[in-house]
Parts: sequence; C-alpha cells; structure tokens
Amino acid sequence: MDTRTLQTFLKVLDLGSFTKAAQELGYAQSTVTAQIRQLEDELGYPLFDRIGRNVFLTESGKSFSAYAAEILRLSEQAQFIAKEAQDTVGTLRIGVLESLLFSVMTEVLPKYRRIYPKVNVQIKMGSARDLLHWLKENQLDMVYYSHDRCDDPDLHLCYLREEQLCFVASPDHPLCAKEAVALGDILSHPMIMPERTGLCWNRLEKLAAEYALPLHCSTEVTSVRAIAQMLPESAACSFLPRYSILEQLNRGELRELKVEIPEQLYYSQIVHHRSKWIPPYQTAMIGLIREERPE
Repeated sequence: MDTRTLQTFLKVLDLGSFTKAAQELGYAQSTVTAQIRQLEDELGYPLFDRIGRNVFLTESGKSFSAYAAEILRLSEQAQFIAKEAQDTVGTLRIGVLESLLFSVMTEVLPKYRRIYPKVNVQIKMGSARDLLHWLKENQLDMVYYSHDRCDDPDLHLCYLREEQLCFVASPDHPLCAKEAVALGDILSHPMIMPERTGLCWNRLEKLAAEYALPLHCSTEVTSVRAIAQMLPESAACSFLPRYSILEQLNRGELRELKVEIPEQLYYSQIVHHRSKWIPPYQTAMIGLIREERPE
C-alpha cells in the first residue's frame, strides 16, 4: 500500500468516477482501475460498488477513507521535517476572489516563488459561496475571500482584515460635484454591479430596503476589474470594495462619492479546514499575505 494508490483512491472518492480521477491525475483509466483493485486485494474487501458507469463507496470503503486520508496527512507531514524551503516540494491549492487576486496576490506570488520555487501553486477564482463549497469538498487547501466574518465551525479563520465598501464613479459624473450625496441620488443613476450572489449586491440591497428606495442594476459584470475599467467611460456608478479600485482612485480615474450612509464594513479573510494539517509552505503564504496587507 503506497501513497500514490491512496491518492488515487481518494481522488476517485472525491470525483465519483474512475474516468474523471484518471483525467485529473494524468493516468490511463486502466491504471486507476488496477491501483484500486490492488488496494482492494491488499485490504481484503471491496472499496467501491461498480454499477454501470457509476461507482459507489461500500460500507468498508467509507470506514477505510478516514484511514487513507490520515495516512496521507501523516506521510505529507513527515516529508517536511528538517527540509529547507528551497527544497520543499508540494502543491498549494488556493481559492481567491478575483478582486483579491489582482489587488494582493499578484504582489505576493512572486515573493512566494522565490522562497518556495518547487511548490506548485494552483489558483482558482470564484464567488465566495463557490470557494467555500470547494474548500469543504477538499478541492482547495485555503480560501482568501471578502465577506462578513466567517463563523463556520468546520473552518479555521487564520487571517482577518477590516475592509470598506464604497460608491465610485467617473470624475466627470455629476454626483462628484456634490460634497454629500443622498443614497436616493445614487440609486437614481445607472449602476454597474458585480454578481447578485456577492457581498456588494447583498449590501446594496439591504441599504435600499432600509431606506425604502427602489434598486435597479443596468449592468451586471462578474469581474470587479472589468467594472473598474468600464466606469471612467460610463455615466454609471458602482458599489465596490475600496481596496479593489484603490489604484484607480489614486490615479484620479475614479472618484469616491461621499454618500450619507453609515460606513459599510466587512472583512477580507483566510480560512482552511479546521481538522486538516497545514504544511509550512501554506503557513508561509498566509504570512506573506499578512505582510502585504496587515490585519
């Protein structure tokens, strides 16, 4: 029983398919089938029921899966004893919001590569909801996202920074001439907003409801970076994380509108599985993010 066979078993378990596991691992399907059969022979009991093209975990397989994950965890942990960062080999799967990728991670990643040149870093973008789902499905090792403070008991919160949402528009927008802008004035103009499942739209919806104002979105764009590029040539406003458009504000390409509402605070945060061992190269990534944007 070797670690590669255990990795194959867990990959089939995660994906529910020998074919998908083979594609993910870069193996021929016959190799995956042979590895699982070899493992079943060693254990003396079947791990999967094969019904047509589908595979289902047996009761014995369910019991063994916890041991397989623990064996791999201990094996991985043992590899890092007394090993120098430059020689460390591994894979770090990071889920990140697009806004944080371009605002923070593009600065952090080159520094990380110099410290851990042999660690394979995989970046996956998505909404906060999708990223947390993938984390719980063990498709990611850590998630760097912005939202209300995480209170999920299955996740460990290891980084927390207060952030602010703000209304922005082109410097030529008529509302920029006002020292104080009513929320109703903002919402009477076209809005370019991120996806409706995200924090920005959720907060804007709550504000509109609180002030009993109608809310209309003329354009919905999943990319905050694209919105920041569209606004200077648009008559629209937007409601975005301040960190995501800081460069445009500093260059004068966008202007923050002084809206008469309470400060809209939330958090950028990093979470990982509470029960999962965190290798040194993951801790180092979190440390570099903390250096770039202190809590």
